[in-house]
Amino acid sequence: MSSNYVGQGTLSPELEQRVQAELSGGERLVYVGQPKPELYRGPTVFLMIFGGCFAGFALIFFIVGLVMTVGAAGFGAQMAGQGAGVLAGCFPLVFCLFSLPFLLIGGYMATAPIWMPKRIRRIVYALTDRRALVLEPNWFGRNYTIRSYTREGLGRMYRTDRRNGAGDLVFEEFYTASTNSQGYSNTTRNQRGFMAIDRVRDVEELVRLTLGL
Repeated sequence: MSSNYVGQGTLSPELEQRVQAELSGGERLVYVGQPKPELYRGPTVFLMIFGGCFAGFALIFFIVGLVMTVGAAGFGAQMAGQGAGVLAGCFPLVFCLFSLPFLLIGGYMATAPIWMPKRIRRIVYALTDRRALVLEPNWFGRNYTIRSYTREGLGRMYRTDRRNGAGDLVFEEFYTASTNSQGYSNTTRNQRGFMAIDRVRDVEELVRLTLGL
């Protein structure tokens, strides 16, 4: 297997080892690349703002629940002789505890400018003489999801140009449905491929020439 390929030397030793571990016998590496973190600035800012609002509402509910719990504790002490003290304090305490997971989730999203660039730098794109590979870490950064696209699976590949020659080389699209708090359904388009890469036109040409598309 040749050790020379486009993008050689751009990965850390750990990521280089991960890519090499995915290759089969005789499979030749042609290209490796990574997304540009600056092209994710918009989604990162959106996640930060949304997470801040989400955490803010959760914090309000937490404080209201805490105040209700303290108030119910005093009321329960007065009603203890009538057997209603425990019941009086249960609901506000549950209400308070129920808001904690949402507070943590919102706080995590609000810190996206800290952890998002680190996560993006651990995403790796690779092209071999047999397939295209996308190695993406999970949200905690330890385990990876590896997606493999052979020539047959790239029939609908297309390119989206961004600024300064960067862009997306999309391999597949899929849609996810969700329901908001008002009960309305939303459909979100998702894309996978070599996303937010530099010199996207050159990479597209390389993929087509290598895999015969």
